[in-house]
Amino acid sequence: ETADTDPPGAANPPSNGQSLPPGNPDPAPQQTAYETWAENLSDSSYQGDPDGDGIVNLLEYAHGGDPFQRSQVTPGGQPILPHWTSPTAFSYLRRRQVVSAQVDYRLEVSAALADWKAETTAAGYFSTETQVTPLDPPMQDFERVTSRVMPSGDRARFTRLRVAYQE
Repeated sequence: ETADTDPPGAANPPSNGQSLPPGNPDPAPQQTAYETWAENLSDSSYQGDPDGDGIVNLLEYAHGGDPFQRSQVTPGGQPILPHWTSPTAFSYLRRRQVVSAQVDYRLEVSAALADWKAETTAAGYFSTETQVTPLDPPMQDFERVTSRVMPSGDRARFTRLRVAYQE
């Protein structure tokens, strides 16, 4: 799994090149859902890993991990990182629609660990059937996504889930 961790754009000056008039401070920016989640972490960056479990903050956030506990499973016992549940089924946790508008989960495939193609543009590489199910036991704001990956042809296939944060 990979995480796109380019930080969201920094605050930009007014587009006309003018500075703000004195006494008219910039309005306080709204905190993003990620910033709220990460505000008490010793390293709140997307690439940070304050608990040292090898899972960066963006992936802990996207998949329901606990950034304060060194673990590869969620507090509900679900695996944090995507995994194969059968030779053709790829499964992962994702945030439900309320927050997931800010987190982009993209299944990609490659024949040689290069030239990755998104699920929607991978004709000739694979097709998928995706099933979304609630978790048992329930885990607030998360659901399980299982994609059945059906390779086309006889070439080797590699699959990954790309997670990116968008503001």
